[in-house]
Amino acid sequence: MQTTRFSYSDAAAGAIERLEWMLAASAQQGRRLILDLDQLPVLDNAAIRGLIRMLRRVREAGGTLALSVTRPEHRSVLQITALDRIFEVAAC
Repeated sequence: MQTTRFSYSDAAAGAIERLEWMLAASAQQGRRLILDLDQLPVLDNAAIRGLIRMLRRVREAGGTLALSVTRPEHRSVLQITALDRIFEVAAC
């Protein structure tokens, strides 16, 4: 399975939907996608909703989505919200 890496910074402010569609389009080719959250300033409620929508679209398209998370504050939010059980989380 081919892996494609995206950065959350690929979506400018207000363009999360564009990133969702980019991910879903790539997933249609059966790819494993990695979304790098290191450039994300804060992992807040809006970002979490976006991540869940992205995961849903990628899965519907037949792909898989993993998160690259090296920032301790982001890892903590994923653990507190139990999203680390839904997403594959890697410190790449």
